[in-house]
Amino acid sequence: MGSTRADEDRIAYEKVEQKYHDDQEVSVYDRKRFGAPGGRFLNQRQIATVLELIGATPCSVLEAGCGTGRFTFEVARAGHQVTAIDYSAAMLDSCRERQAGEPEGGRVAFQQASIFELPFEDESFDAILSVHVLMHLPDYERALAELIRVLRPGGRLVFDIRNQHSLNWLAYPLRRVGQRLRGREPWRVWYCTRAGIAELAAAHGARLTEVRGMFPIKPNRFPEALMPLVRGLEGVGDESLIRRLGHIQMVALTKD
Repeated sequence: MGSTRADEDRIAYEKVEQKYHDDQEVSVYDRKRFGAPGGRFLNQRQIATVLELIGATPCSVLEAGCGTGRFTFEVARAGHQVTAIDYSAAMLDSCRERQAGEPEGGRVAFQQASIFELPFEDESFDAILSVHVLMHLPDYERALAELIRVLRPGGRLVFDIRNQHSLNWLAYPLRRVGQRLRGREPWRVWYCTRAGIAELAAAHGARLTEVRGMFPIKPNRFPEALMPLVRGLEGVGDESLIRRLGHIQMVALTKD
């Protein structure tokens, strides 16, 4: 009997888990994703958007899936008190090394934990951040429900999805075939729509309050010569067609 899509998603998730537990992979993670001019611009745009969606008023923030801390310390510098969790000890070790040299490092507490079983009481945090995490989880709804559980009423949950109305979505099946032809297990990515997110939020006691579309074309490896195009596309209005078709959608939910 052939494998099902659920089987493939589970295998893909296990591959991600293994990768992020590997010290060597962690050591080159940021350079591989954000080393090129396009990657650096993507990183800057995402950090700025996250800070806008969380808001300027100092509050308690849970970062679920902190990775190498690319958002963690920026959120702390903005005046927030951050509890940062990750399931990967290698990622947390990398963060703690950075923490020693960070002036605002005292605002951050790191903890190893699973997003599916958060070790916190109900309604513990004013805001929650989880970027580049839910998109890789086969059971993303379970994780989303757990994040909403520990969010205080009126608080914001900020995360990203991959847009089912983007060119990236159309290319996804072809990329999976290409990965198989190269002998690799396909990555698992959750694609969704704004309406789908609103429905998920409502099912778990929250509502969709803001969406920021980003990057109609994936810029990670773009050289400097292509950056005028990328910056021009990102300079359009938030509700423009280009933004609505952007393959990254930064989402903010508010708990009722």
